Amino acid sequence: MIAISDGYMRNNPDRSLTIYVMKVLIVCPSSRPATGNVSTVQRIKCHLDSAGIPCLLQDMETLARMSDGCIRKMIHKFVVEKEITGILLLHAFKCANLVLCSCIGDKCHKLLVPYGFIFGGTDINVDMEDERKRSIMKNALISAMFAVAFTESMVQSARTMTPFLELFVQPQAVSIPKCSLIDIPRKKSNQCVCHSPQLFLMVAGMRPVKDPTFLLESWMEFCSNHKELCLKLLIIGPVLDKVYMARFHGQISYLKVQYGFDTLVLEKNLDYDSICMWMHDKNSFPILHTTPIPNEAYKLLLSTQVFASVNSSKSEGMSSAILESMAVCVPVIARAIPGNCAVITESQTGLLYDTPVKFIEQVQRILYEPRLRDRIIRNAFKYVSTHHSLQREKQFYIGTCMQYFR
Repeated sequence: MIAISDGYMRNNPDRSLTIYVMKVLIVCPSSRPATGNVSTVQRIKCHLDSAGIPCLLQDMETLARMSDGCIRKMIHKFVVEKEITGILLLHAFKCANLVLCSCIGDKCHKLLVPYGFIFGGTDINVDMEDERKRSIMKNALISAMFAVAFTESMVQSARTMTPFLELFVQPQAVSIPKCSLIDIPRKKSNQCVCHSPQLFLMVAGMRPVKDPTFLLESWMEFCSNHKELCLKLLIIGPVLDKVYMARFHGQISYLKVQYGFDTLVLEKNLDYDSICMWMHDKNSFPILHTTPIPNEAYKLLLSTQVFASVNSSKSEGMSSAILESMAVCVPVIARAIPGNCAVITESQTGLLYDTPVKFIEQVQRILYEPRLRDRIIRNAFKYVSTHHSLQREKQFYIGTCMQYFR
């Protein structure tokens, strides 16, 4: 298939001589919806497609099922059949096997096209600490053309593993509403917090690294001591670890007994209306988990009902949920880890905490200090508008693919 970049063609008026073939394969660890990795690769695919660079989107789970022993043997055939000219892989550990041949001796299959990695977050922040995983990533990166990280601190960490690789910093991007900051509703910023329920939202897949159980006990204690506020914590995310989900259910059951609520715990698939009913019920349990809701319903909930967003992750590359909250003027209270600190300046673009006690202190600040809340909302909106532009991200990935994959 022929792909022609508009910018490239404008700079080369003799178009008959500058047509080239390009087709990119983008690979992420999993196809499970409502994860940051999937939203990132879908966004990059849209950027490239819009520039006339056709893309195929695949996940490692599917590719592994398609393989007959050696994944690189299968991908070698896949690249030839689909006329792929370059591969972009998200997550240096989880996607490493695609470029590492497991065959022995003369049977080793060479990868015929250039490839580059995008570091996801846990590969740099967690997997690098494991000697075996670090070795696998290092071997996969040796023959890469480049790698991309969301923050400068991630790049510095990656350099200790692969000092000679071309490394770029490109922050995650977010869609900004097409209106001015003044036009965006303040969502209860001028209301007394006692007059209506206040919804705190945590977007987190149920797995240890997202650590949604970290704050539950302190949250329940605070809610119990401030029943007049009608505070609610909604956790939205897929069940990615069944063992961790069982632990979550166990903790919820314990808290319900301790604070005198119905002990029945069910995993629910809720819709927007059901969430609003729970939120406005003063007698309902102040913590609720639901698996992901449709994207339009999520956007409506975030922009009209959420008082503040919460992040409790042990590790983040760069959280799309945080950026999305900033873009629709919802203040963020986030755990003080490198990925979050890269986008949040304390008391300026958000609030940070490192312990459950500090989290509750920050909750009280966002509830009772309207000037602080308004300052955070305005600064955060300006920050994402300036530093997390979709257009900049689009130009970066188009330019990088043209440089290395054509």
